[in-house]
Amino acid sequence: MRTLKHKKHILALCSLWFAVQAFSSDFSFRLTPEAVIPLNIKESISTGPSYGGIINADINLLNFLTVGPELSFQLYNTEFSSGLSPIFGTGISAGVYYAPFSRLMLSANGSVGMYFGNYEFGQSNAGSSISVNPSYNTSFIMNNLYFRGYADLSFRVNPNFTIGLQAGYSDYLFDNSKSVFSGLQAGITSKITIDTKKYQNKIELDLLQEEYIYPLFASSYKNYPFAYAYLTNRNNAEIRNVKVSFKAEKYTSSAFVCSETPRLQKGKTIEIPLMADFSNELSQFSENGQFPAQIIIEYSLLGKKYTEVKEVIIYSYNRNTFNWNDPDAIVALISPNDSSSLELSKTIIGIIRDDTHLGINKNLEYSLALLESINTMGIIYERDVQTPYDKYHNYFDEVDYIQFPFQTITYKAGDCDDLAVLYSSMLSSVGINSILIFTEDDVICGIDLNISNSAASKQFSSLDRLINVDDVLYLPVSMKNIEKGYYEAWNLALEEINTSEDLTVTVISDAWENYSPIGITEKAMFSLPNVKNLNKRITNSYNKYQKNEIVPIGKKLTQVYKENPTDSNSNAVGMAYLRMGNFDQAIKWFEKSAVKENVAAMANIGQIYLAKNDYSTAEKYFQRVLAINPEHAGALQGMERIKNQRSVSIDGNN
Repeated sequence: MRTLKHKKHILALCSLWFAVQAFSSDFSFRLTPEAVIPLNIKESISTGPSYGGIINADINLLNFLTVGPELSFQLYNTEFSSGLSPIFGTGISAGVYYAPFSRLMLSANGSVGMYFGNYEFGQSNAGSSISVNPSYNTSFIMNNLYFRGYADLSFRVNPNFTIGLQAGYSDYLFDNSKSVFSGLQAGITSKITIDTKKYQNKIELDLLQEEYIYPLFASSYKNYPFAYAYLTNRNNAEIRNVKVSFKAEKYTSSAFVCSETPRLQKGKTIEIPLMADFSNELSQFSENGQFPAQIIIEYSLLGKKYTEVKEVIIYSYNRNTFNWNDPDAIVALISPNDSSSLELSKTIIGIIRDDTHLGINKNLEYSLALLESINTMGIIYERDVQTPYDKYHNYFDEVDYIQFPFQTITYKAGDCDDLAVLYSSMLSSVGINSILIFTEDDVICGIDLNISNSAASKQFSSLDRLINVDDVLYLPVSMKNIEKGYYEAWNLALEEINTSEDLTVTVISDAWENYSPIGITEKAMFSLPNVKNLNKRITNSYNKYQKNEIVPIGKKLTQVYKENPTDSNSNAVGMAYLRMGNFDQAIKWFEKSAVKENVAAMANIGQIYLAKNDYSTAEKYFQRVLAINPEHAGALQGMERIKNQRSVSIDGNN
């Protein structure tokens, strides 16, 4: 009954092997000729070494576990037999394996099974510990359990063939006190692996691109994936040092390494985030499109290096497509090198450079002129009917359409986000930093005045007229209200900021670190604004600024001087009149301290006479300044301008 029970257990294990085999992709055959050297002859009926061989049929599970049936054949010798007696066994083995190096395989295994064979007693029983009735037969069929534990050290010739050495311990039980033989086993093992499933490619790759590429975000794809590749190893061995790169000919600047994996087991799949170093060629997609690309897979198999190139198709949106999931990304449309806005801005600044206002913050003066040039050219705010900003900037899963500066100039109209892109590009092209403030229905452009709080308090009626972001003062202008002029757009922007509950701020220079400006080769064909009309609009906006900001400051500073008549206070009043454009009053107030050889006052008077083209008087004041401070920058620059103007006059007379 005990033997029958053992047989049932073995049969159950074999049945389990066949069931598991149905879910396995490969199996292998092992052939191991071996010898067993008894460790304790007194406890064995064998009188010496046994010889034989083992055949295993293994299935591979989880890339580290094997299980399967085995057949064994052994020849052993007893004191009564005239030759070697055979034993046949069948059982099941299980083991674990690992390849520490490309071609080296280590494994540890164990097996259990049943054996059967013929035991001969000979003619006499003398000297044997086994008591047998002489009337019985001198031989009988024996069967019992056997156990084996062993380890392999193998060399992988190729993925399907391995050869190596085996050593371990075997015990073939005879009864409760003896074994047929037990001891150390040693052998040479060879293994052939057969793949039950045939694959066309040893390296399989599937591409998943859930969303089209945004050309505007091209630079961000070096840090964030635009698609995912799923790489499966179909070789009969693990692959190592797997490097996956992406390139797309002219659409990428170079092959970009997306992933490096030390080891990929056979049959296993890894997810690879695809990233790329896209070039400006993506900006040529004026419509949605697609382009061919290559995924390059480099790896080693059993120490040999391989490279496979998989051809794929990548889909792209057109260059104007935008997603508001990250408002900072809008800076990709803003560029200080945009040809259209650069040409326009430089021309406008050239027009007003000889008609600048002394004492006025240059960034304010230039930003005022640039905005009024947009108005003079007839570029207007026009709500986008198909993808309006006031709706789409809240739809994170929808695609918006935003114009490049050359398009807004060409179309002479744009939504508030389009105008913000144009205006910010023009500002950046003349070296003025700016921020964008996104409200529910408007985009506000904040102009960095590059001014301290102290200086701002002398040029604006209140510091509340500006906004402070990270300790930088900005003058806000509403793009939705750009047609109303600089001063009104400024007032309305402040009103929006003060009444809005939810504001998003993008500092353009910071956002460029993640979203580099996309290069656009197209250039708008436009006519420059009429100079007379431009100057009229600039003067109108500037007069509003003077009236509402500078005049109140002048009155306040005059009262301060009356209460405390110092040189500093008289100079402050003089600067207020200078900013109002009232040169005579400014000189009057500066002279109060200039007579005391106040350097700042004398330098300011020199600048006024220089602006009035009275070079002789200006030179006298600059010389007085340099006599006290030879390194005074303002006076040195003034003297240089006088020298240049006189040189031009002499050349003109020749």
